[in-house]
Amino acid sequence: MINALDPKLLENARNLLLSFVKKHGVNIVSDGDLDGILASALVIKYLKLRGLEVDPRANVYFPRLSELGRLRVKDSILVELPPTKGLIYEGYNLLIDHHDETLVQVFVHDRSFKGVKFKAYVPSVSQLVFLILQDEYSSGPSAFLKLLNAINEIEEGNLRSDLSKALHRAYLLNSPSDSMRFAIIENVLKDCWEEIARWAFEEAKKWYVVEAKVAELLKKASSLSRNVAYFTFNGGEVLEKAAMREAMLALEEEHDIVVALDLRRGRVCRLSIATKNPNIDLRGFYRFLRELKPSIQAGGRRNVGGAQFRELMDLEEALSLVRKGLKNVKL
Repeated sequence: MINALDPKLLENARNLLLSFVKKHGVNIVSDGDLDGILASALVIKYLKLRGLEVDPRANVYFPRLSELGRLRVKDSILVELPPTKGLIYEGYNLLIDHHDETLVQVFVHDRSFKGVKFKAYVPSVSQLVFLILQDEYSSGPSAFLKLLNAINEIEEGNLRSDLSKALHRAYLLNSPSDSMRFAIIENVLKDCWEEIARWAFEEAKKWYVVEAKVAELLKKASSLSRNVAYFTFNGGEVLEKAAMREAMLALEEEHDIVVALDLRRGRVCRLSIATKNPNIDLRGFYRFLRELKPSIQAGGRRNVGGAQFRELMDLEEALSLVRKGLKNVKL
């Protein structure tokens, strides 16, 4: 359920975005997941309706996870990329996010300058952008609203509709591809909402190749502590990376918390963590990791998030770190 947002705050957020663009131009740096892609496309669509010239391929950048620890950003609209992900904020930047806080916030270097914060729950950054800019979109065509609802389901980890399942699978099968990302943006700009759905259902037909990988990962799963399961996977291999989230979702049905460790050549480079238990808040886990070492970037929502290690560690060291971090989570 999406709580109503204060209309005055929505207007303030819209004005803040327009003011930022007027002073600093249009340069979007975004998380590359489906939510970040759609949110970026909606921002571009809005700005083009306002008469601005925006070329997605020239004005939008989707950094890889491995880049975040050294990426410097300036005069940019940042979608779901807070400082906790390791980016180096320089000059003025505007962050749009819904994870630790739901906000539209201007930063000067790494310090908050001015912004709008919403207390209400918003399931996706796409939903937030839509609510802020919906005066231009009216209520949105039904095909768009179905797409937005599917993105919300994916963000919440509760894939109820056929469309959310198809989108989730199609994205995972194509996650390394920026061509896929820009194709989605172009379809949003042309109001080709049904074309996005058709692409998703067609790509999802290939999912059978991932299902065997999911079974392999589930066989590898072990108990880390009471009601906490973990497994390792190779995030450098597309099918295994695609299978990782599905394996986590399956394990979450039986365990309070599930951790997936990206293990490459015996070293852990990042982890994902999730829970379906509404009484568990994982944000203490992220804080612990961030405060432990500056080389660790960690963040996410109360029910799902992750961490990236610039200094790689062996598996036992990573598991020890996870155990210590979980002490900051009420189970």
